[in-house]
Amino acid sequence: MSGIFISYRREETAAYAGRLRDRLIQEFGEDQVFMDVDTIELGVDFTQVIENAVSDVDVLLCIMGPDWASLSDDSGRRRLDDPADFVRLEVSSALERDIRIIPVLVKSARMPGVDELPSELSALVKRNALQLGDVRFHADVDVLIRSLRRLLDERPGTREHRGSKSTPILKWLAISVVLILVAGGAWYVWDDYRAEIDAKRKDRAGAAKAQQQYDDVQNLYAAHKSTEDCARIRRIVAGIERYYSERYLVPERHGNTVRYPRRIEQPTIADLARDRSIRIRRVKAQCF
Repeated sequence: MSGIFISYRREETAAYAGRLRDRLIQEFGEDQVFMDVDTIELGVDFTQVIENAVSDVDVLLCIMGPDWASLSDDSGRRRLDDPADFVRLEVSSALERDIRIIPVLVKSARMPGVDELPSELSALVKRNALQLGDVRFHADVDVLIRSLRRLLDERPGTREHRGSKSTPILKWLAISVVLILVAGGAWYVWDDYRAEIDAKRKDRAGAAKAQQQYDDVQNLYAAHKSTEDCARIRRIVAGIERYYSERYLVPERHGNTVRYPRRIEQPTIADLARDRSIRIRRVKAQCF
């Protein structure tokens, strides 16, 4: 994976992040723009998941509103002071790996001072920022796109394995594994697998069933947005989780539905159901 990672706080800058994502997808393609790192599987080390997701991109856009550095959680604690805060983890992971970070200031926000940031984020104040205005939104995004295009065009000659801690021994071991796979007929294994996937796609009855199941899960997911009734929300989640065993592939035109923690090339209805269940449980945590 490579491309552009958008880091933002949903409570403050979701609208700006969404508009910016749509514009960047038009320019670079959907497979080059990543955001919403919020569907981490239960039991997974979310710190490691975020570090892995961020370390594999070329640039991180940090969307900052006026309260980016001062927003607090329900207990009154400033979020940036929490080592487990997602935004803090995203930015610190990028700084640690020397990934390009572009602060994008919205709502007339200013760059925070070094005294307002945890020590591990202090280098952020040295990053040149872009002011994204409401009136000049598209003109400002054009400036950003020109900069991103120069950066992404330079990837073949300049992109290193940033943050990689592999030793020469591990590299040789990796090469050996690849050679063994090739010698053992890895191509034939892949060819058989591809044939199996193609056969599933050509199965019209299976495709119709997959589409119906996809629509069922998405309709259940959409229903949770219009209610705060915890009993109903739990029923919705239970309905979604009934699809955990469904192995039909998500319809091809919806292949990007399941994206986190990383893109799944052949997502199943079960993957979709887990993704939607986790999202609801996070957003409506008070009901569980």
